[in-house]
Amino acid sequence: MIDNKIYKYLIENKEIIQEAIKLDNSKWGTAFSIEELLQVGKEASGRTYTSDFKTNPRKTYIVLYNGDPTITLELSIIGARLGLNIIFMIYDDMLATNTLLVKLMQQTMERHGTKTFVKLYTNIEKEDIRKSTKLADKIIYIGDRFEYNNIRREYNIPVIYNGYGHVDVYTDVEVSGKYEEELKEIINYAFEHDIAVDFHSGNLEKELEYIDSDVAGDTCVIFSDDENKIKLLESKVNCKRIFINEDPFREYKFKFDIDELTTE
Repeated sequence: MIDNKIYKYLIENKEIIQEAIKLDNSKWGTAFSIEELLQVGKEASGRTYTSDFKTNPRKTYIVLYNGDPTITLELSIIGARLGLNIIFMIYDDMLATNTLLVKLMQQTMERHGTKTFVKLYTNIEKEDIRKSTKLADKIIYIGDRFEYNNIRREYNIPVIYNGYGHVDVYTDVEVSGKYEEELKEIINYAFEHDIAVDFHSGNLEKELEYIDSDVAGDTCVIFSDDENKIKLLESKVNCKRIFINEDPFREYKFKFDIDELTTE
């Protein structure tokens, strides 16, 4: 299967990928590592798919995101396996790594005889996205809910939302000092991995109006010793993952529901 070939190519090109990562890390002050990509490739090589694209082959999806290379690799693999065209659109985030990954994917797909494509467009503007939507079936937007709602209004094609890369943190003022180290770790990890973190404090019910929306976010964290506040957040907030008084980044991975690709 093509998944195994992609994983093999990652290993064979490990040194050149590491050089690209090193270049990007020095430019952006990030702490990305080759191990994150190898993990994605390894997991993909043993994955099974239940979705059936035989009736609607070669659909094209635009991906708008922060340039996280694990997202590039994961969605490239899904596209190659399921016969989808993927167009990645970023500014210039992790440009060297993403450019190399897309080239490796293109080579692998050509050698495997896959009749689909993967492309990378950089330094994008709204007009670039608008032109590309004329060729695409859907947009996959990965990031914060506010920008998702803007994109949904801006472009006249369906948008799939994934909240990865955006985290809401509520801190009870009474315990902010108690969890100071955990908060520092969250800030440092978010900075090094280009993850947006919104911090909230004060009246929890009012803050929930900002945290929550009709669209499920990715991750919400609360630091509080008040059981009533914890129960309130757990019952009201619309997040896929909720953490109580702990660092959410210990097992933080990009996950994508491929069934959303077949939903009309």
